[in-house]
Amino acid sequence: MSESIYLRHPRSFLLSDTPIGLGTAEAESITSYLQRIAPLNDLTFGELMWGKSMGEHEEKNSDMAIIRGVGSASLAQGSVCVSAAGLKFAEALGRLCGQPAVRWMNWCASTEGLSHARLMRKHQAWCPLCLGEDTVPYFRGLWDLGLATACGQHNCQLLHTCAQCGAHQRRYRCKGDTMLCQRCDHPLAANPTTRAQAHEVSIARELGALISEVTGQRLRLSGGQMKTAIFAWAESQGAKSGNAKAHLLRMPQSLVCYWSHLERVPSLQRLLEVSVLNGLPLLEVCRGSVSVARPRAAGNQVKRAWRFRLLSEQSKASLRIRLAEIASDPFPPCLQHVAKILGVARGTLEALNPQLCSRLSKRSNDHRNITTAARFIHFRTSVDRCIEETIQSGKTPTVKSVGDKLRNPGLLRSPKCREYVRAMVAKARRELSADIATK
Repeated sequence: MSESIYLRHPRSFLLSDTPIGLGTAEAESITSYLQRIAPLNDLTFGELMWGKSMGEHEEKNSDMAIIRGVGSASLAQGSVCVSAAGLKFAEALGRLCGQPAVRWMNWCASTEGLSHARLMRKHQAWCPLCLGEDTVPYFRGLWDLGLATACGQHNCQLLHTCAQCGAHQRRYRCKGDTMLCQRCDHPLAANPTTRAQAHEVSIARELGALISEVTGQRLRLSGGQMKTAIFAWAESQGAKSGNAKAHLLRMPQSLVCYWSHLERVPSLQRLLEVSVLNGLPLLEVCRGSVSVARPRAAGNQVKRAWRFRLLSEQSKASLRIRLAEIASDPFPPCLQHVAKILGVARGTLEALNPQLCSRLSKRSNDHRNITTAARFIHFRTSVDRCIEETIQSGKTPTVKSVGDKLRNPGLLRSPKCREYVRAMVAKARRELSADIATK
């Protein structure tokens, strides 16, 4: 190992630099900081985390053992910023680098009573204009959040794939320049950008302000405090019951019941989504009091804005062709089933071709109504035959006897089918009683 790894500072084991932008909306992510540390010590990222040259220091330095043990698992699972193990990793890295502020790059350091499920997106995202303007290019912590789909500084959409080869980018690269595509070495800053919508920019700026407060150690997030603030605002709008709150906040009633229990731990991602959908200022929600709400954003725009852009142009073209082929079928399946066949969400298909999806849904519903009517006619014929056979055998028909004779007695679970069987059985019993009285 190179002698340059050691510093004279007694608290520092690795040559390091100060994390960029902590306490601002441009705060650096912990994986980006790791990527910048490795070259300072004449190492690649892979050699620092998994290389044999650093293995001999694990027995002498417990923090290095944490970095190479716990850190490897956290990086592989993508939880280095949102898990308790990732917090342990961040604290050990801070001690190795003589930078205690590194721990604030992990969300667990500034949250309590919160789940971090689905908070981070799967792949690395970036703004080409930010990377092109940086003196020292680095990845922001904001770009890791699933709700952030735009750059609040340049009003452009964040990118997720290389414009040249369409490859997704991991959050770390073992060898080579981190600002190049991991497949084709195309510069990430050279990718073209598209203008973001106003609501995407607004969400990005609010999330940036939240990151600024959290990484600057000026705000601690409490799950109980955040959900109390949201419910208090809903009650101020006249929503007193759980059903009324769910309708006003546009969230499932089951989630309202779940949050109502004090011992339940809410998801930070879901709290942020509910706040954004209802126009509630994020910082006010995090501080526990909401004064005024802005006009609410459209739910589909918030939830599906990023999913649609995950697809490359080639994938979108292929999906449009396959969707047109399925829609040309004389008896097409429902749109939800088509989405499962194509391996995408229904909202993605509606974003690709809304007119075709609308026609497909209408034809599918018409076909389903015709099929349902034909099946009910067949069911009526089978019931009439069962009742007639029972009478001919000298027995009195009952709903149970009809169910036993049907090939699929589960049909009686349908209210419409059950009502028809009861009516026909009652009619047959009245006719039998009338025949007996006549004789």
